[in-house]
Amino acid sequence: MTVVSVLREKGSAVIAIGPDALVSKVAAIISSKRIGAVVVEDVQGELVGIVSERDVARGPARNARLRPDDAECEDPDAGDRGG
Repeated sequence: MTVVSVLREKGSAVIAIGPDALVSKVAAIISSKRIGAVVVEDVQGELVGIVSERDVARGPARNARLRPDDAECEDPDAGDRGG
């Protein structure tokens, strides 16, 4: 299999966004277009980078700030078990 055969099947359209786009916008594009990444271009149309599905998924996890109370999962029904 060659790249050209993949492009024939999937198409060769490239979705591009600007560097100031919100991550939520990227997530919406990736989801609605059923693609794995978008190209980031500056105002002159020059390639700045690429944002992948993985980047979108890992971003919130990397930036999360856990409080000590959030470190453990709780059973929401634990207090209703009687005793």
